[in-house]
Amino acid sequence: MRKKKIAICAVQVPFNYGGAEVLVEELNKQLRLRNFDSEIINIPFKWYPKERLINEAFIWSMMDLTESNGEKIDMVICTKYPSYIVKHPNKVVWLFHQHRSIYELLGTSYSEFSQTSDDLKIINHVRDIDNKFLSQANQLFAISQNVKDRLLKYNQIESEVLYPPTKHEGKYKSAESQDYIFRRVDLIR
Repeated sequence: MRKKKIAICAVQVPFNYGGAEVLVEELNKQLRLRNFDSEIINIPFKWYPKERLINEAFIWSMMDLTESNGEKIDMVICTKYPSYIVKHPNKVVWLFHQHRSIYELLGTSYSEFSQTSDDLKIINHVRDIDNKFLSQANQLFAISQNVKDRLLKYNQIESEVLYPPTKHEGKYKSAESQDYIFRRVDLIR
């Protein structure tokens, strides 16, 4: 029996490594442990100048991930803007986050966007892209309640929370709490 092929669609800011990259790697690892043939499809991401956000979406819209080397790709799992623009008959989105500077960060010092007409054109275009392509997913999951709430608030799109697996599975212990804490002497020095 052929292993099912799953392409994990991710974006990567070159020379940056953080939480999203850890989640993608762990997802790939977990899929392989469960006997799927999975592959990370990473495309470099650049969000500046601001107009670049539209070009980045266009790159993903041109991707054909229905097959590779003559073999069917059974599913794609997309993670964050703009990876979920890829077309596939079995597209699942596990949303890490959207392009936050045009959502909850808009109007703060953490957003490069303002209320100018040029910025509003880009903001509205990206939001339209999100509304269209997130709604096309066969299944839509969010990595947290916060991401789910933002998606509902800004896009009126429902999703289901699917928390990421821990990279340290089996290393945590849960027990009834006691009236003391442990102290590692070697860390106090």
